[in-house]
Amino acid sequence: LIENTSSSGEENIILQLINEAEDVEIQKEGFRISKNEDIYIISAIDNAGAMYGLLDIAEQIQMHKGLSNIEEKIVNPTAPKADYQKKNLKN
Repeated sequence: LIENTSSSGEENIILQLINEAEDVEIQKEGFRISKNEDIYIISAIDNAGAMYGLLDIAEQIQMHKGLSNIEEKIVNPTAPKADYQKKNLKN
């Protein structure tokens, strides 16, 4: 759990690694960004998903110059890893 806390009323970001059963929509290497009042939550089921979630929210913060317009979303890999490995074996 990584948390940026502030007593000044600013928004906070929490990173949480969860069990697959807690959110069946998140796949391996995927993540969810959600907001609950002034707290943004990045949820992932593995370290890779957590990293991608952090990179995504950092990019959004940079593009929007702050947390006020962070998009809530679920992002999962577009191709299963096994399919990617099979394609690489053919080349």
